[in-house]
Amino acid sequence: MRIVTSLASCCLVLTVGTAAAQAPAKPAAKPAPQPAATQADTIRCDKQIAYCLLLDHWKEIEVARALASQLQSAEVKQFAGQLVDDHSEALDTLRAIAGEARRNPTAAPTTTPAPGTPSAKTPTQPQPVVQHNLPFLQLKQHLTDQYVQSITQELAAKNPADIDHSFMEYQVFGHTALVDELIVMKSYASPALQPVLDRAVQTSRQHLDRAKKILHSIGNRETTTAATGGGNG
Repeated sequence: MRIVTSLASCCLVLTVGTAAAQAPAKPAAKPAPQPAATQADTIRCDKQIAYCLLLDHWKEIEVARALASQLQSAEVKQFAGQLVDDHSEALDTLRAIAGEARRNPTAAPTTTPAPGTPSAKTPTQPQPVVQHNLPFLQLKQHLTDQYVQSITQELAAKNPADIDHSFMEYQVFGHTALVDELIVMKSYASPALQPVLDRAVQTSRQHLDRAKKILHSIGNRETTTAATGGGNG
C-alpha cells in the first residue's frame, strides 16, 4: 500500500512539473503608451521652426544688401540681388507661419541700401513672437544679430580686388549650412510645413550651385591674371 501511494505521489509531482514546464510564459508588460502630440503642440513646433528659419533668411538678406555697393563684377552683384529677392519671398511665407509681427513700418531698416543696389526691397528685421515666450528664440535672435554685424564688417574690410571672392566663399559655406538645416528641421515639421521646407531646400540648392560656379569663375580669372602678370603694376 505504501508503495502504491509513493508511486502515485511521484506521478502527481511529475505531471505537475511537466505541465508547469509546458505552460507558456506570460508576455512582458508593455510600456504605457506616450500621449500623442496635440494640435497645439504641432502648431507651436512649426512656429518655432519657422521663426528660426525666418532669422536665417533675414541674415542672408542683410549681408547681401550691406555689401551690394562694394561688389565689383556685374555677375556677383546680380547674384546678390537674386538672394535678396528670393530670401525676401521666403521671409514673407515664414512670417505668416511664425505669426511674427512686422516692425513699425515707419521704423528705419537695419541697413540702409545704397543707391543702385540690386533690389529695392527693404525687409525688416524679424521680431520675437510673443506667444513663444522661449529664451531659446531670444538667444537665436541675438546670435543672428551678432553674426550679421560680424560678417558684414569682416567682408566690408576686404580690398576691392578680393571682395567678390570673399563674398562668394561666404555664400558657398552659408548655403551649405542652410540646406543642411532645412533638411534636419523638415524631420521635425508637420506635414503642413514640410512642403514649404522642400521649396526652401530647392531654392537654397540652386543658390549653392550658382555660388559655386561663380566662385570657380572668379578663381579662374584670378589665376589667369596672376599668370599674365596682371595686377603687378
